[in-house]
Amino acid sequence: MKLKNISNIKWIGGKHGKEERYIELMSEHKIFVDCFFGSGAVPFYKEVINPAKLTIVNDINDKLMNYMLVLKDNPERLYRECSALPFSEKLYEIYKWEPWPEDEIESAVRFYYMMRVCFAGGGHKYRNGIGLSKSVNKAKQLVGATELIPKMAELIRNWTILCRDFEDVIDFYDTKDTLFFLDPPYHEREDLYAGGFKEEDHKRLKKKLDSIQGKAMVCYYPSDLIDDLYHDWYRTEYSTASQIRVRKDGDKQPMRTELILMNYRPNIQIDFLKKELII
Repeated sequence: MKLKNISNIKWIGGKHGKEERYIELMSEHKIFVDCFFGSGAVPFYKEVINPAKLTIVNDINDKLMNYMLVLKDNPERLYRECSALPFSEKLYEIYKWEPWPEDEIESAVRFYYMMRVCFAGGGHKYRNGIGLSKSVNKAKQLVGATELIPKMAELIRNWTILCRDFEDVIDFYDTKDTLFFLDPPYHEREDLYAGGFKEEDHKRLKKKLDSIQGKAMVCYYPSDLIDDLYHDWYRTEYSTASQIRVRKDGDKQPMRTELILMNYRPNIQIDFLKKELII
């Protein structure tokens, strides 16, 4: 039975509703490392249905990982303060322009509100305004997301939470029993993210993955650079609705192609496998 969303983190390129596509393609492993945590949809879902012996989550976004640490260490206060937040454009604009709080819990509450209320979610520079809708009750949606906090806190009790460059994390946790899950900023969409990821970083990531003992699953949009870098990996693709573009009334939901790239042959038979690894 498919689970409902477990993570309340709304993020550019988040994998909410698509988690099983990735989990069913994962290799056997004892150590699971998510190097670009983002929405955390996949590791949260995985923790429910197939937890690893050791789970490490990492992201260079310090506000995101502070939220995760507060979620783990002080979920009761986080839940209480987030529950008191209204869905308000005025509050959103105040939070957007006020200096960011130094207190860890206040920072986590601010982060939660901004990424839940902003159009397209967190991960970027909050250049967009509040996300409004004629068909979805956004206030009710915010309440529902807040109600996930206690469950999320329980799931991450045994996780290791890091805020480092991906290369440092890969170097430390690489073993033959490690599966690296990598959902980096998408090529030619880097400006949408905070963190300063550049084209050289895509190349640096692939170079590092070429030297690992463990297995790796990487998520991308198709592009000439990505197709060239990962030409010798197993790959599959699927179409999904894009949440980035603002639609006018009557516009169809824009679609995008998601790539799943693997340095190993998946154990299951799938009809949509596009390329075999070249030996």
